[in-house]
Amino acid sequence: MVKEMGYLRESVSIMSRYSRCKRDWCNHLRKSRATIKNAIGQAPANGKVIIFGAGLGYDLPLTQLTNHFSQVLLVDLVHTLPIKAKALFNRNVELVVRDVTESLTNIYEGRDEIYEPRGFLEDKEVGLVISLNLLSQLASLPVRFLDQHYGISENDADRISQRIIQAHLTYLQKFDTNVCLVTDIERQVNGPDGEQIAKFSALHDVQIPWNGNTWLWDIAPLGEEDAEYSVTNKVLGISNITNASLTGVNG
Repeated sequence: MVKEMGYLRESVSIMSRYSRCKRDWCNHLRKSRATIKNAIGQAPANGKVIIFGAGLGYDLPLTQLTNHFSQVLLVDLVHTLPIKAKALFNRNVELVVRDVTESLTNIYEGRDEIYEPRGFLEDKEVGLVISLNLLSQLASLPVRFLDQHYGISENDADRISQRIIQAHLTYLQKFDTNVCLVTDIERQVNGPDGEQIAKFSALHDVQIPWNGNTWLWDIAPLGEEDAEYSVTNKVLGISNITNASLTGVNG
């Protein structure tokens, strides 16, 4: 299922893009790590930290995490060589293969029933939960799969995307511990002269109910996707959603 839905291909693609765009991604990765370091400082020592969307680990301050927590769970559907290599030399790091949405089996079978995830909610040892550059990506491959194999409409695709994104936000709110969120909320398309051509929600207009720091991520410099435009993401970082002020930031 993971291979058929494109998750392995997507991980390899991100790894390749990072090698080409490392300089353009540097500021984003630095600010993502800074947000997590701030979250670590607010969390009790020892215990367990869960990172949803561990990915390739480029945006993870792994040393600080392993020094502060007795167990570091890196959760993703695909773990590629870079993160496997990092985990190999850290005895308190565990790679967990898991569908964070808990709905991919339904999607794979052509059903649009989206569950509210329950995993880890009863684990009292968890001192910090991190959703890392994941939220806007949760729906992209499932919706693409439904479109390619079951021919869903554009309206259905948008509706399903909203439900998957909202289910993850509701899931994070149910944890009885500190929760850190880093996600892109807006995509900006710029022409060769740097002038903005278009911008749109990265979260299908789902609202983030907390305030936080924002920054820009030059995810696709001019020529990376097309010679006629570049893509910049606006990113929101919140070290602890419990302490964050309510604002109603629209993605």
